[in-house]
Amino acid sequence: MQAIFWCLVFLFASVQSRSHERPNPFGGQIGLECREEGKLSDDALLDILDEHNIIVRKNPHVYSFFECTFRKYKFLEDGKFVKDTIIPYMVKGPVEFYKPDVVDHQKTAEETYELCKNEEGKTAGERVVNFMNCAVGHLSIKK
Repeated sequence: MQAIFWCLVFLFASVQSRSHERPNPFGGQIGLECREEGKLSDDALLDILDEHNIIVRKNPHVYSFFECTFRKYKFLEDGKFVKDTIIPYMVKGPVEFYKPDVVDHQKTAEETYELCKNEEGKTAGERVVNFMNCAVGHLSIKK
């Protein structure tokens, strides 16, 4: 009986872990690599986001970190945002999180992308941070 219980626990855990495989800039191998590339310490991670998930800590290390994650997740190529990889992520990530009751997640993701794709910055990393803040700001507005 105990063996069956542990088999079920393992099965449930493996299904759960696969059902949530989406880019997480702070975790996983890419997160670790980009933290190293951006020279971003564990302490620095604590206050990057405010209570509304807006990136408030803005410095070259943070910009480098987020530019690296966007590049490695193929959201950024040659300094340009890649719509074909960003939209599917937004549908299942930020749109689902901030707007779970919206009927058309695809349309909401596309509208958000179009609104934020031209965010400016002195570096690719600063543009990424501004894009992310724009998207979160737009999606978190209650309508």
